[in-house]
Amino acid sequence: MLLSSLNSNTVDTASQLGLTGWVRNLGDSRVEAVFEGAREVVEDMLRWCHSGPPAAVVQNVVVEYEEPEGLRGFEVRRLSP
Repeated sequence: MLLSSLNSNTVDTASQLGLTGWVRNLGDSRVEAVFEGAREVVEDMLRWCHSGPPAAVVQNVVVEYEEPEGLRGFEVRRLSP
């Protein structure tokens, strides 16, 4: 699966759930994302991340909880050079 497709599906799913945050490719076949919203909804999104969209192959999901930043919307970010 192309990472751009995974990012697009992540944006769509997070937006449908009413979450804010971002997703980006890390350049080594890994993807990093930040989700903000009600804890139950974030947990729903994390469950989705364990399988991803139909063509995805998810090997591992690492979760770290942090204080919300007050993000608005959900976007794809580029990795800084």
